[in-house]
Amino acid sequence: SMRRAWLISLFERRRGRKHLKMEEVELATKALRIENKQVFLNLRQNKRGLFLKIAEKAGVSRNQIIVPATGLHALKNALEELIAENQISDSLPGPKRSLNVGSKGRSHEAAPAPVASGNSKRVYVGNLTFDCTGEELELHMAHVGKVQSVEILTSASGRSRGAGLVEYESAEVAASAIASLNRSELHGRVLQVREDREAHVQPTHEGNRLFVGNLSWSLQSDVLKAQMETVGRVQSCEVMYQPTGRSRGYAIVVYENNEDAKSAISSLNGFNLDGREIQVRYDRH
Repeated sequence: SMRRAWLISLFERRRGRKHLKMEEVELATKALRIENKQVFLNLRQNKRGLFLKIAEKAGVSRNQIIVPATGLHALKNALEELIAENQISDSLPGPKRSLNVGSKGRSHEAAPAPVASGNSKRVYVGNLTFDCTGEELELHMAHVGKVQSVEILTSASGRSRGAGLVEYESAEVAASAIASLNRSELHGRVLQVREDREAHVQPTHEGNRLFVGNLSWSLQSDVLKAQMETVGRVQSCEVMYQPTGRSRGYAIVVYENNEDAKSAISSLNGFNLDGREIQVRYDRH
């Protein structure tokens, strides 16, 4: 009968699923705790091939995703790029210190405070809100001394990376900022303030594309272009703006040749424009 055929079909499907499950083999497993969550990484294999099962457990909540072996390297590369682009670290600079984590995952030792070398005028500020402006960051960081320039770091698409670079008039003020403003709050976020790791690194590449920072918030592209053309022919000059229409306080200037760009750096870096000493350097991107 039709009912019998349906029952046989259902039985075969269930037996097939059970058979597939029995063929699944666990090759390796790792477990770690991230804040209040337990995360499990299981490398498994079935008749379709290798795959990684990532599962998390937080209280009664459980979630998991499956990543086929063909996507593992892409996932690894994406994570490495994300960490590098946003200068993410699992601890603040300084000697590594072990943490005594109790059964509830609470650390019994505070993370070491960042230490300044005393040789750099520039600090890195992390954990900013994505809508934080250069002007807002400057006001916050100016509590310890005069700020020379502020740059909100952005991705190639122009989106904030949630971090910024702040340059002070002296290395002593920068050290004071690290001591006083690390773990201070801005827009409800606890900031990470440390010495900029690239502050002593000289650009290894030259070109015709320049970053111009510490611009006044009202400066327009045409005014900046007129100033930048005093040393050479400018191909393009664009003051960068946020989606809200507010200036980001910096611009990208492209010269027609590398020699003019080099001349702009030597002649205009530190030049007072509209009441501010502008910062001119090769663009990192």
